[in-house]
Amino acid sequence: MVKLRLRRTGKKKQPFYKIVVADSRASRTGKFIEAIGHYNPRANPMAIDVNESRLFVWLKHGAQPTDTVRSLLQRKGLWLKWGLMKKGADEAKIAADRCDAPMARPGNGAGRFRYCLAVARHAFVDCEPGQRH
Repeated sequence: MVKLRLRRTGKKKQPFYKIVVADSRASRTGKFIEAIGHYNPRANPMAIDVNESRLFVWLKHGAQPTDTVRSLLQRKGLWLKWGLMKKGADEAKIAADRCDAPMARPGNGAGRFRYCLAVARHAFVDCEPGQRH
């Protein structure tokens, strides 16, 4: 089975993770098929960068994310976007739903800012609660 999971890199006591597509039988730092992003928990705020097009290609092929990767995708808003894409929603519907969905922020529960997709630019922006693009 193909999994989306974290591969630890970085120095001792300074973790940095790559989000990789790997066979579930491979070790944590072993062989992987493709690196599709990275996650830096030490940055303030934490940095999560994912190649969306490659992520959705692998999800379409049946790759299963681990619980940790799924939670990172939820923070980024990509898991909601994937769920809406599976149901056949158009871009405007996806953008509207992403603005309305509360996203968790580290340390303070359902944080003050939420991420949404700007329809015109197709880029992530911070928006105030209740604001629509």
